[in-house]
Amino acid sequence: MPEKIQETPLRRISREAGDSGLFPAEVHRLFEAGKARKAQSALRAHVPKELNSARKRRQQQYLDDVYLWLEPLDKAPTMHTINGIGTTLYGNYKPNEDGVHIATLWFVFVFLPVFPLAAYVVRKAGGNSWNFYAKAPLPPFARFWRLGFAGLAVAAGVAIAAQVAWDKAHVELWVYNGFDLPVEVTVGDDHYSLDPHRVVRAGNYPVGVVPITATPQGWAVPLEQTDANLDLLGDDELLYNVASRASLVRSWVVYGPGSTRDDDLLGSQAFVGVGNVDYLLRDPPESKSVKEGSSIVDEVIYNAEDEVSFSVAAFITQAMVGPDDAWRMLRARLAVQPGDREALALASTIKPPGDPELVAVGELARAGRPDDVEAHRLYQNSLGSESSLAVRDEYAALATEHPGSAMHQYLAGRLLDDGSPEAEALFHKAIALDPEFAYAHLALGYHQSAQGQLGQASQSYARYAESDDAAFADVLRSRVRLLQVQAAPGWLDGANALLDQAEARLGLDLGLAGLRSTLAVSSGQSSLDQALEALETSLGGVTEDPDGLGTGIAPALLDACMAAGDATRARALLEQLDPEQDAWVLAKGDLFLALGAGDDTAIRQALDDHLEMISSSASAQALFAAAAAQALGHDGAAQLLELAGSLERMGSVSPAVVLDPQADLGSPASLDALLAKVPLDGRGLGYAAAAVRLQHGSGDGATLAHARAQAERLLLPDELPPWR
Repeated sequence: MPEKIQETPLRRISREAGDSGLFPAEVHRLFEAGKARKAQSALRAHVPKELNSARKRRQQQYLDDVYLWLEPLDKAPTMHTINGIGTTLYGNYKPNEDGVHIATLWFVFVFLPVFPLAAYVVRKAGGNSWNFYAKAPLPPFARFWRLGFAGLAVAAGVAIAAQVAWDKAHVELWVYNGFDLPVEVTVGDDHYSLDPHRVVRAGNYPVGVVPITATPQGWAVPLEQTDANLDLLGDDELLYNVASRASLVRSWVVYGPGSTRDDDLLGSQAFVGVGNVDYLLRDPPESKSVKEGSSIVDEVIYNAEDEVSFSVAAFITQAMVGPDDAWRMLRARLAVQPGDREALALASTIKPPGDPELVAVGELARAGRPDDVEAHRLYQNSLGSESSLAVRDEYAALATEHPGSAMHQYLAGRLLDDGSPEAEALFHKAIALDPEFAYAHLALGYHQSAQGQLGQASQSYARYAESDDAAFADVLRSRVRLLQVQAAPGWLDGANALLDQAEARLGLDLGLAGLRSTLAVSSGQSSLDQALEALETSLGGVTEDPDGLGTGIAPALLDACMAAGDATRARALLEQLDPEQDAWVLAKGDLFLALGAGDDTAIRQALDDHLEMISSSASAQALFAAAAAQALGHDGAAQLLELAGSLERMGSVSPAVVLDPQADLGSPASLDALLAKVPLDGRGLGYAAAAVRLQHGSGDGATLAHARAQAERLLLPDELPPWR
């Protein structure tokens, strides 16, 4: 029979605790190799880095159990003294009832202990004889003694014990400002001014509850007020990540031979243990002097945004750590930079409008910067439809209280129904008060497009676009859409002229290049081959590898193929994508191609494969997916319908109105009436969603044809499934 495998004490403890990861693999390896003391040292080095507080307490408990870390003896040590100088045993540490205890072998001078050499599990055998059973870790007293010698050792041991006790009663705190503007931080009675992306050592604070307040520059109220219980955080050296703004990464750098492990994404924790970190939010040196054959491994903590953009850092944090961590960093960024549309778009994939936590961010931003229009816009955008009447009354009252404020007239107007005379009057009043108030021109353009006043809407959007580059980019697609819908002679030249201006002002990017190529192929201005060649050439300066696929150039190539109606080439592109890296491209591609083919089986498969990715996009594909799921009775219909209903801001009719079970899609006229109040930028989505529902449900053929025709007229070619 095979020899029975003996379970080690560490394995037994892990099994009984129900925690297979209680001890790191390196600790098990050393222990099972008979190197118990090295295993203990490895565990001692690991404990400060352990993130699970319950596991950390257990590790510390077993770390202090000296009988757990015994090593077998080959032979008993030699002991003898001459004139009181030599080696002898002292001590009775951790005694058992049978007389077994741990004793320390000391070098002695005149029989006085000078230096501890080793510790053993022993029992008195009579006279000066001892039975030796195992080698043990040094008891605490002997370990402290090694820090000094002779008569000074006792005093040093007492001082060290006092220091250890003081350290256990205090926490060293660092503070990091991950924001792009200065922040004032108060810890207890101490005040610190932190520049953007700066870290400071705040000092030592007694273990217990310490009040912490963080206030960004220019804010009327604190951004964060918290009572941090330093005792529960469980580390002797902590980093306070202000408002959880930064997603932090733990890394290692090796000087000399050898390799290091992969980075560890910590996420947006408010407090992080940093006791063993060599380079805290600062760059390690490029090189160090290392003895031949040896190496130095240093630990580093850095902000993920030091390496990638904010949006990428948030996306990676959500994928690898979790949505809660991504939400914390998005919440902090939005509160301080409420005009960040990218952050709002990402946040809305985690917290839809009306979610109390998203509303709380809007309220916080508004309280912090009451005179900032972006803060009010964030608050209004965060609200759900159930809050519409109350918030309309609130802002109507503010407009009355501030009759000379263009901002308050605009804010009251944008909550009213699109196209209403009351909204138009407020926008005109805002412009009369301040002709340069850009958002009033934007809102008026939106209002005019809803009313069918397309020429006036183009002029209003142009006035808004003059304000800055961000505004130009904000309405670029809307202006191109207006040109396409009006279909005046030479409209495509006008659209290309707008794209030329965008490239000159904003630089070339994938969105611009992709829109240009899809316009060209859908209008017949160029062939698909010409468009693809032009795309790869123009994007050479944007992507590192313009010939490679991946999330760089693939979306633009895919849109061009679908705009040309070439499903075969589109599928060939999709087959070359990475399922993980390019999941969002695959989600759109598979869904749109299945919708374009009208293939129920393929649509169901796309929904099964990509439901979660579609559900995090809050875009056209979510609306089309919702229509398909509803028509086909797919399990994800409810989830997608809820998302699709949040595509428009308060005051606007969502294109998802066509997905209401009671919606009248029985004739072209009834469909037109249903979508008449949907803003122009969303109306085409409504017609396309209606077409999906009609095709895959039981719908009138004439209404289906009308819905498709209107969708093609209103949607830009990179938004539309390939029905051509």
